[in-house]
Amino acid sequence: MNSTSSSPVNAIAAELAGLDPAYAPTPLLNLPALAERLGVAQVLAKDEGRRMLGSFKSLGGTYAGLRALARASRMQVADLLAARPKGQPTLVCASDGNHGLAVAAAARFAGAPARVFLHEGVPNARAPHREQGCRDRVGAGHLRQCS
Repeated sequence: MNSTSSSPVNAIAAELAGLDPAYAPTPLLNLPALAERLGVAQVLAKDEGRRMLGSFKSLGGTYAGLRALARASRMQVADLLAARPKGQPTLVCASDGNHGLAVAAAARFAGAPARVFLHEGVPNARAPHREQGCRDRVGAGHLRQCS
């Protein structure tokens, strides 16, 4: 990757790290015992469990949600987070997992409402969006049928 293509990546990383230390780069762990067991020279693993929502998947949904709200408010993300203006649009997505949590977190950071649509087969244990302060609706079939 050249420096021009990494520039937006660095800007996104800096913006997310400013939200919460949990968005900082996560450690790369060396696992020599596993490497020896597998007969390979080295095994490295990223420890993404330290992130606020416990997954790297939280990065994209949070960033996209905040950017959408900032664009709608004609503000920079930092200004949006500081002002938390009233009357923001509702962030909406269909997810029964990490993406829905990330979208709900973005809305919560900005003081905006969120709706995460779930299909009827999602058990309560897989519907943690309620804990993130968003309203959810269970549809009668697949996610694309929720309304």
